[in-house]
Amino acid sequence: MITPNPQHMTLPPLIDTRDWFYVEPYVHISAKRDGVLLYNTLNGVVIEDDYPPVVRLVKRLRARRSLLVVKLTSKEVGDGKVVAFVQKAREAFVGDVLSESFSRGRPIEMMPKLHVQRGPRGKASKDGLVPAGKDVMAYLAQISLYIINSCDRRCPSCRQAYRQFLACTRGTGHTEQLAVADIERLLEESKGSGLARINIVGGDIFQHSQFADLAEVVSRMRAVKVYVTHYANLVARGEYLSLIAADKNAELRILATFPLDRDRFDPVVPMLSRTGIHYGIDLIVQDESDLRAARAIVSDLKTERVSFKACFDGTNSAFLENVLFMSREDILDARPSLRDVFARMALNPLNFGKLVVFSDGTVRASANTPVLGRLGGDSLHELVYEEVVNGGAWWTLRTSVRPCKVCTYSLLCPPLTHYESVLGRSNLCHTRSGRWVSPGSS
Repeated sequence: MITPNPQHMTLPPLIDTRDWFYVEPYVHISAKRDGVLLYNTLNGVVIEDDYPPVVRLVKRLRARRSLLVVKLTSKEVGDGKVVAFVQKAREAFVGDVLSESFSRGRPIEMMPKLHVQRGPRGKASKDGLVPAGKDVMAYLAQISLYIINSCDRRCPSCRQAYRQFLACTRGTGHTEQLAVADIERLLEESKGSGLARINIVGGDIFQHSQFADLAEVVSRMRAVKVYVTHYANLVARGEYLSLIAADKNAELRILATFPLDRDRFDPVVPMLSRTGIHYGIDLIVQDESDLRAARAIVSDLKTERVSFKACFDGTNSAFLENVLFMSREDILDARPSLRDVFARMALNPLNFGKLVVFSDGTVRASANTPVLGRLGGDSLHELVYEEVVNGGAWWTLRTSVRPCKVCTYSLLCPPLTHYESVLGRSNLCHTRSGRWVSPGSS
């Protein structure tokens, strides 16, 4: 269908039963029991309605046999609220009406349809290795290697942060570290896959007994390498920093927790600038006091390489709600595309393709999911296959969890993150009983 030019468009005052009502193929339609939402992915306009006859009309549009085109009934044409909805759809370039006199039969509309070539729990091939597709290794995009679990720091977020975002964590028992030979074998198996990023995390990564050898092994990979460390662990690490700087595809992520030790933190940026390392700083905040201190640091550093990472400590849910929870405006301001919507129907774009190898050799899809296998005991192909067929992190959708599955915004919202896992709730938004509310309202 061709959308008319708004400068030349004049809407007829009446709609009758000889009209076909259709919705444009670039429009995302969400129809739930208590309401409907039509989202124009080209201009970001949203139309919402909970009037039952309108809900029924939109559900008729979505029916496979309708192909986004329906004949308006006499009852609908006689209902002022339905007519107002149709008019609103036309004005927002969401849909339009076409007189029956212009078509001998149902007008043809190209209805977009999701097609997943390879998916979870797909039918395996005869050798039992490749589910619903040719090569599961093409899925692999990122590997995080927790190369050692020891660290001299006692950060307040140590036992929680790594379960929420990319961060280090120390063990509580004896020292464990990944063997360089096992890492080398893993990376060799990844050749020909979609691997684009390798994260090197600890503990204190510089305490690994063969850090220089490890850095040389990962430097052979074309993937981006991201080394993660606490700022206090950078003292007297000049030799190791030179190894990282020598790899043009490597960068350093500096984690900072509060209260800051300014004697150790302040020299970090000048030191990294001298080495030429690509770096970024993540300020981990757990309350309003941390947030104020973090903002002051950003003002002092005068750099755009700083980001804030909110961390749930088990008691600060009110703080997380204040800084993380989304409003309706936040969601719509992100302007998700039709491609984004389709991706969120099939997989979790934030988790998809990622594996985590911990210092004890266990491999998971994330820090919050069950063990898939072991480094050195299972091939990389077997680990990826296990997540594709039996795992959950890559395929966890908002449309499969409550209360998101009954919300019209479920595919417009960002995909599920690790925060939902640690907070024990799926809807990190300002809604109540499916209705948007103002933050902090009772």
